[in-house]
Amino acid sequence: MIVYRNNSGGGSFLGTLIALAFFIGVLALLFFMARLAFRLLYFLGPILLIAAIIADHKVFLEYVHWLRKLFRKNFLQGALALILSIMGYPIVSAFLLLRAFGRKKSAAYTRPSAGELTEFEELESKPRMPREVPRPRQGDDADLV
Repeated sequence: MIVYRNNSGGGSFLGTLIALAFFIGVLALLFFMARLAFRLLYFLGPILLIAAIIADHKVFLEYVHWLRKLFRKNFLQGALALILSIMGYPIVSAFLLLRAFGRKKSAAYTRPSAGELTEFEELESKPRMPREVPRPRQGDDADLV
C-alpha cells in the first residue's frame, strides 16, 4: 500500500486546536507549579532567613550594606530595591541561604596559606617517548595535490 503525503504546509484545523490546547495546558501547569513553589517559600521565608543568618551572618549584613549603598547612590533605585526585597522576601531569603551555604562550601576548598605545608605523595614517572609522526609512503599521490 502506498501512502501519499502532502507536506506543502497547512495542517488540519483540529490538529492546530489540539496543539494550542496542549500549549495552554502546559503553561497553566507551569503557572500553578510556580505559584505552589512561591507559597511554600512564603511560609518558609522567615525560617530560611534565620537559617541564612545562622549559617553565615556576613551574607545578610552584606545584603543590608548593599541596599544602604544603593540608597546613597540613587534613592529611587534603593527604594525600589527595598520594596522588591520586602515584597519578594521569600526569594531573597532563599537566595541569602544559598549564598551562605555556597560561602561555607567554598571556604572548605581554600588553599593553604604560605606558611602551611601540603601533604603530597611522590609518584614514579616514566620518561615520555615522543610520538612517531606517520610519514607518507613512497609512491603515494599525496604530494601531487
